[in-house]
Amino acid sequence: MAHKALIRKNMPIIALIAGLAALLLASGCTGQTPPPAPPANPTTQPQAAPSDFSIKYTSEGGFDPHREIITISPGGDFKYEYQSSDGSKILESYTGKLTAQEMSQLYNFTLNENRFFSLPEELGTGKCADGMSTYIEIQANGKSHSSGHSSIACEVDNANFRNVQAEILRIKKLYRIL
Repeated sequence: MAHKALIRKNMPIIALIAGLAALLLASGCTGQTPPPAPPANPTTQPQAAPSDFSIKYTSEGGFDPHREIITISPGGDFKYEYQSSDGSKILESYTGKLTAQEMSQLYNFTLNENRFFSLPEELGTGKCADGMSTYIEIQANGKSHSSGHSSIACEVDNANFRNVQAEILRIKKLYRIL
């Protein structure tokens, strides 16, 4: 008899659990995630980078005035310079070489996936004191486009720009380690 009293006492909780279970079954929830969709066109190979593909990344200003310049020239030559704010002294410098495959991947990532040439020239949402200016210029197929912001302290609400910037900085770190 004690167990019947316990069941009666907990009947609202039991009913709630049964109702939720029925709702989950009715909605088709199986607890398994569906398999990922296949790529749109799995046979498409990345485009080779054109012979004039190049990138120049410039960041300067801030609380510690300096200028950081990253260049990736046609053919994959990579150069990093950390300069005094007026550019008169090179405080750190290193170089590297991207392979043709890395250049192709970078070209497709910046121009096809992140549509760099369609970004506005100015991305900053306002002026901020002591912020850093960051600009990226890309050349490819006889065209050139620059995009950036006048202050890193303000939000840059553009995922494509942030993706391209992050990839350039990833490459910088890679060659700094090598």
